[in-house]
Amino acid sequence: MSDYNKFKRGSEWRKWDLHLHTPLTKLNNNFRGEGSEEEIWEKYCENINDSDVAVFGITDYFSVDNYFAFIQKYRSQYPDYEKVFFPNIEFRLDSKNSKDEHIQFHVIFSNKQETLDKINDFLNRLKLVSTDNINLTNKYCTGNDLQEVSYDKAMVKLDDLTNLLIENFSQNEYLLFGVANGYGSLRPNGPNDGRGAEYAKELDKICDGFFGNSSNTDFFLNINTGREQYNLPPKPVLNGSDAHSFDDLQNKLGKEYQKPGKNGSISESSEITWIKADITFEGLRQIKFEPKERVKIQSTKPEEKAGYYVIDNVELNENKFWNNTIYLNSNLNTIIGGRSTGKSTLLRCISKK
Repeated sequence: MSDYNKFKRGSEWRKWDLHLHTPLTKLNNNFRGEGSEEEIWEKYCENINDSDVAVFGITDYFSVDNYFAFIQKYRSQYPDYEKVFFPNIEFRLDSKNSKDEHIQFHVIFSNKQETLDKINDFLNRLKLVSTDNINLTNKYCTGNDLQEVSYDKAMVKLDDLTNLLIENFSQNEYLLFGVANGYGSLRPNGPNDGRGAEYAKELDKICDGFFGNSSNTDFFLNINTGREQYNLPPKPVLNGSDAHSFDDLQNKLGKEYQKPGKNGSISESSEITWIKADITFEGLRQIKFEPKERVKIQSTKPEEKAGYYVIDNVELNENKFWNNTIYLNSNLNTIIGGRSTGKSTLLRCISKK
């Protein structure tokens, strides 16, 4: 199917949640309920399918096993689905932040099959260290080694991770996300923490974006002072639900997720991430280059044209046109094209609507 047929209107604002976990996630699995394991998975898939979120990052620690398990179960339950899912691997780095927490780091991969086919081989060659043994040898991100080291103690070194990514994948196949606040964030210990600030700056350099909330957006867009002195480009901030339970899913993906807070302000439960892009990995990569224009964290859809009529599509009845229906983006404001490409005909049809 051509990109035109999949995305007839071009880039549109949609809800994205690129950080949520699944049943059997390796740490803090609180997806529990009555019934069998298979019934829990069915309930999880139902929650995902019933939400109005278009794109998800299916997340687990040091692994993509649950991503593949989820895709198989969801595809079986909803064979005609239109939602999009990317694998998000969450790593614990061997470096600590100001609160003595090991820094969390995410790699979001493309969902193209040629990329998916390489991820497990990449993990099998990624070295592990441990909170008990920073010089651990001959342990890698395999299921057996992770169980032996234990998921709550396993770590990787940043250089090992980034170097191996470069060796195994093109730059178009993955994105690196740091954590802007909360547990495992890269925060230094105040303005006088030179070492912590330097490490945060170095980590910022290699990140394509950050998981955080609306209070972090202006800082990473260089609207607030403090970051621009390092000549770091603006970067997008995304709010992910970090769901580990059905309660998390209901609060973040259910009706409460769509409501503004008191007095219309944005509350934690209504910090929705909107991205203006095609629902592809290539679309997601565009937020690197236009973080301010393509990403919003807010309760309502950006650029909503309340009180205005918006043209949905224009039908052309002349056989010489290759497609008799042209779908318009609600934010379209310019029609461009070469000479004799149909601009005047399109405008004439719009004027008759």
